[in-house]
Amino acid sequence: MPHLHHRGLRIHYEDRGEGRPLLLLHAGTSSCLQWRRYARLLGPGHRLITPDLPGHGGSDPSPEILPDQLLPAALGVLDHLLGHLDLRAPLHLVGHSLGGLIALLYALQRPGRTASLTLFEPVVFELLDRRGPPELAAECHRVAADCLAAVDAGDPEAAQRRFITYWSGPAHWQLLGDQERAHLIEAAPLLHRVGIPATFNAGVTEPALRALTVPTLLLDADRSPAPARAIVDHLAALLPAARRRTIQEAGHMAPITHAPQVAALLRANI
Repeated sequence: MPHLHHRGLRIHYEDRGEGRPLLLLHAGTSSCLQWRRYARLLGPGHRLITPDLPGHGGSDPSPEILPDQLLPAALGVLDHLLGHLDLRAPLHLVGHSLGGLIALLYALQRPGRTASLTLFEPVVFELLDRRGPPELAAECHRVAADCLAAVDAGDPEAAQRRFITYWSGPAHWQLLGDQERAHLIEAAPLLHRVGIPATFNAGVTEPALRALTVPTLLLDADRSPAPARAIVDHLAALLPAARRRTIQEAGHMAPITHAPQVAALLRANI
């Protein structure tokens, strides 16, 4: 896997295919590997650039980074990667969960650099805090607090089991391989002390969303947690050029578990 260095961090990425460039950003408990099938599913004529975000997959974590620094640092990594690849034309941005939030921030903060957006359940928790329903906002804060308490008590496995069970269902933790589970446990302190708090204060404002005219496909799944679907509801109401589609009989990890359906909708959007 190729890599580059940015501010002392080793960043891994994959660059597959030729044609229209797509930048695909993975979920917070995943890595760029979640997109490998999409080169085949999307077919020829597409160039897929899939980085491991800092602290994920093969990319180094940022040492002692604070929550309010995490998302700007991720955008800086993307700028450096795209400059390294000499990609200056507008890109098709695809993001899942945390990657969806980062893709949305990129479109908002880098005007003219985005040709289209495809967002699968981006974790824009601020919209729940501002627009409700309050019980769903409280639910997200409660899960985050439970996970942080487990990490602070020295039980990162309990933190990740709680997190994965909430977002992916009760069976998912047991279905993980030993290596996947060990990697998630190792990543728990960064995720719950830095990553999740960052998503609650990302700086996404409603006026900025209303002004974003990039063609946007909003995706969710019918079995996802209610807060994830409510966030997509709010985005659909705020983004002027948004369309919404729902993956049936799927959950929050549908870009992995239902890749052919997601890829077909993505291909139509670009």
